[in-house]
Amino acid sequence: GIQGKDHGGLLVLPESPVRTAADLEGRTVAVNTLLGLHEVTTRTAVEKTGG
Repeated sequence: GIQGKDHGGLLVLPESPVRTAADLEGRTVAVNTLLGLHEVTTRTAVEKTGG
């Protein structure tokens, strides 16, 4: 990301096998609002990367 330009982020533990949005395929991601900005952007990122 770019400091001051990003609206949020997705965090995983350092030992997590998740390295790209495609790695989220079939996994559960917690968000603060259903159908909110973070859910929609995460779904879009997964879809765009082949997940």
